[in-house]
Amino acid sequence: MTGRHKAEGHRNMLAFDMHVLAGLFRDYRGAVLLLTFLSVPQVAEGILMVRLSEYLTNEVFRITDEGFQGFLAGVALFLALLLGIKISGWVFDRVYNGYDRKVSIHANEALLDKISKIKYGYFEDTETYQDIYMAGEAPSCYVEMLFLLKAWFQCAFMLIVYLIIVSRYHMYYAMAVAVAYLFLGAAVKISTKSWDRFYEKNVVAWQRKELYFEGILSNRINHSNIQINRQLPFFAGRYEESADMERKNTLKFNLMSAMIQLLSGLVFTVVSVCILVAVMMDVASGRLEIGAVTAVCTILFSALSYIRGLVDMFQQNYKYRKAIMAYEKVMALEEALQKGVPVPDQKGSGLAIKEIWYAYRQGQPVIKGLSGCFARGEKVAVVGENGSGKTTLMQLLLGLLEQQEGRIRNSVGKAAAILQDFPEYALSVRENIELGRGGERMEEDEVAEILKKVELWDAVSGLPEGMDTQIGQLAQGTEFSKGQFQRLAIGRLLADRESDVWILDEPTAYLDPVAEIEMYWNILNLGKEKTIFFISHRLGFARMADRIIVVEDGRIAEQGSHGELMQTSGKYAAMYETQREWYDE
Repeated sequence: MTGRHKAEGHRNMLAFDMHVLAGLFRDYRGAVLLLTFLSVPQVAEGILMVRLSEYLTNEVFRITDEGFQGFLAGVALFLALLLGIKISGWVFDRVYNGYDRKVSIHANEALLDKISKIKYGYFEDTETYQDIYMAGEAPSCYVEMLFLLKAWFQCAFMLIVYLIIVSRYHMYYAMAVAVAYLFLGAAVKISTKSWDRFYEKNVVAWQRKELYFEGILSNRINHSNIQINRQLPFFAGRYEESADMERKNTLKFNLMSAMIQLLSGLVFTVVSVCILVAVMMDVASGRLEIGAVTAVCTILFSALSYIRGLVDMFQQNYKYRKAIMAYEKVMALEEALQKGVPVPDQKGSGLAIKEIWYAYRQGQPVIKGLSGCFARGEKVAVVGENGSGKTTLMQLLLGLLEQQEGRIRNSVGKAAAILQDFPEYALSVRENIELGRGGERMEEDEVAEILKKVELWDAVSGLPEGMDTQIGQLAQGTEFSKGQFQRLAIGRLLADRESDVWILDEPTAYLDPVAEIEMYWNILNLGKEKTIFFISHRLGFARMADRIIVVEDGRIAEQGSHGELMQTSGKYAAMYETQREWYDE
């Protein structure tokens, strides 16, 4: 639950189930003890029903007028006990539902908190991303797994009790039932491996695709593009295909359980018929009373029901176990330090990168032995073609990713950034700015000043509630354009008083080239003492930088001022010439 236990090492299913129970008992001892106590009468219900059927049958055949009141008293006792069991079951359901909500909420909060803290690099790993996806189902699985384990123990206990009761009539009957039990256990054990492979490959994979295409179709921005470009049939078709395959594979997964149920049911039915014939022969010979027939019938039918339930529970418990294992893997992941760029080194005076390498698990190295030194307060333009490694380099500087080789020494300070995929928060204008300070309440004049600096004040001051106006559709708010959301992102950067390094990855992508240059001048004036890294494919801003570095194939291919690089007629000069007309008057 809290991440103190890892899923690794729990290869034995029963051991892992006990591990989950121990965790629940540790965190919710009172509720688990109460549920366990309330479960005891429910276990007794099966035994009581067997005894009742045997009692009624025997007494009906030998009842007399004098013994009728005693017979009624016996029936009344049985009914009173059954009523007590039903009442305890009702109380169990009420306690269980409240416990379920409490555990689910707590586990979900813990998972969301953990996901917000884990290292960004985990999201770049396919296997870990799959665990994060599956872990989202775990909060509702913990209590369900507890309920299934309770039912499993109840079934196992009752089957053993039935075995003991049957042995009272004849040891051969018990041996026949035991053989049927062993057959069931072997069939489930063999099937578990195929369930594992099938569920991972054919159910979970299609569920992810279904949710992905559902998200595309339900997203407002995506929807406008889909309509304009007549893409609805394509995405609707992909969604329907994914949903259909997920449904079919889930059905197949359930059919695998049904086949085990059918096979075990057939074996147990054959065994049951043989036992019943033998019992009736013993009754006919006078060795057993007539009540033995009804008692054995009740036992065998109940046992068959329990056997079917056990197969279902094995399958359901398998799915819950997979989700909880993924949850515990996620909860055990290493958390990122909340520090921006790597820990400041007070001995230096800038930011030094020495021979760093980085490769995503899915591909070849993206950063290849890159080195560079940057002075405190220096303004650096980072340019290069798509896929050259610019964004990965900035993520390494931010500490979102960790270099696999080399070293980053920082003596500048903490960092704040505007990344390519900036969020569009459905909050008030004020709250959008205050997030730059971690949500801390800011004075109205201070927020207004920032809005003026990012050229949003005129638009915001004319709104009905000014800077307290809600944005987006969450609360029937005012719609902002992509460019306005980008200006709010820049405003959050200005609100951050702790950062000494600003990293701006395509911060003005939704502004026209002229507005982009004006915004860059504004940022430079506001961040005179900051160390600033700019990334953009539009190179007009690069002329303002103290230094330009050209990243190519994961290395710094060129560096220098705008004038120096234009004189070398290298990569930067060629790139700038293709865009010159955008900036020349």
